[in-house]
Amino acid sequence: MPTREPAPNGVLDKRLGVSNKSDDCETCHQKLTDCVGHFGYSTNASPPVIIMSSSSRRRYIQLELPVFHIGYIKATIEILQNICKSCSRVLLGGDVRESFLRRMKDPTADALKKINTRKRISLLCKKVVRCPHCDAINGTVRKIASPTLKIIHEKFRAKSAHDMRTVFVAQFAQAQAANSDLTNALLSKAQEDLSPVVVQELFERIPDQ
Repeated sequence: MPTREPAPNGVLDKRLGVSNKSDDCETCHQKLTDCVGHFGYSTNASPPVIIMSSSSRRRYIQLELPVFHIGYIKATIEILQNICKSCSRVLLGGDVRESFLRRMKDPTADALKKINTRKRISLLCKKVVRCPHCDAINGTVRKIASPTLKIIHEKFRAKSAHDMRTVFVAQFAQAQAANSDLTNALLSKAQEDLSPVVVQELFERIPDQ
């Protein structure tokens, strides 16, 4: 059976560590259970070349495109659920937003109190269908792991978004006439793919307040 070797200067370069039990790290020559991993950084060459760092400072590979960090995927989804997927502002408006803002800025609030405040914010934001700032439609954000990890936005899932879903489906009337497989049931389940690039752009547009 053919084996797949990690590409040199790639994210699985064996000088950075190994990802399976049979290989040896090319830096410390240890197995997976003993190798702690090694930092490297890429050059601006094309294609990039990984240079192993001998200093104690951490250096990282500069990826061409952003990727999701599995350790922060839960926090990423929570933030996406709490902000508008159009204008990036929190899905709370008026006095409610100002009230929570004061609570989060309260210097006397301990960590537990701020965690509870954050949970209440998330609970309220999940119920919002229309953004109070730009009137855009917002739905449920969740992850799917088939075949790779993805984050999707189910824009028309809420019952209160039924009328908007009907308008969305009506836009495909001409396409449905030409393709019988394009049914209303299929279109009503349309999802927005929140790729790492899209998520990065949304996060960068989040205002300070």
